[in-house]
Amino acid sequence: SQLFDVGGDPRIKRLFRFFWKRRPVFPRYLVTWDVRVVLRFLAAWHPPASLSLKQLTLKTLALVAITSSDRAQTLESIDVEHSEITHLGIFFPIYSLLKCSKRNRPVRVVKCVRFETPSLDVSDYVVAYLQKTLRFRVRAVARGLPKPRQLFLSYSTGKPLRRGSISGYILEVMSLAGIDVSCFKAHSARGCPFLSSLTGCFSW
Repeated sequence: SQLFDVGGDPRIKRLFRFFWKRRPVFPRYLVTWDVRVVLRFLAAWHPPASLSLKQLTLKTLALVAITSSDRAQTLESIDVEHSEITHLGIFFPIYSLLKCSKRNRPVRVVKCVRFETPSLDVSDYVVAYLQKTLRFRVRAVARGLPKPRQLFLSYSTGKPLRRGSISGYILEVMSLAGIDVSCFKAHSARGCPFLSSLTGCFSW
């Protein structure tokens, strides 16, 4: 028996044309905020040794989010046990199932690359953050609990951050930098062109 071509049925095509006219697909943001504003703000929080754990957490998370353009779910899934350190930076392959995961696709890799600007060097700040949060991981093991393997931990409790908290931290950085968070959400950080903005972020 011949299979019925659903996609080729003129009634189905007409129905989907109606859907598109009734609810057309538009990007969430037609404009985005200037990433250079946030980069200048973050550059002022330097060096990492002088920052509080809260400041170091916020800055490291914001830098990784902006440079990688990844969802909060992906940032939540970064595993410190799965990392590769090279002269180019630190790379975290994500082996857990993500929203963007598809069959026969290579695993997502979060890249924390090195930059010539020390105050915005993502890999250096990830290393400094790991060193400063080591006590939380050691404390968990001393208490007989599993060592937290997620990269980002709460600066107050030392517990792994969930995606809601990660989004909240990114929003806090945007707000501190002067971005109108009533218009832009944490997801908007994914659309910021970091590399093109890095060269001009100090052009006042």
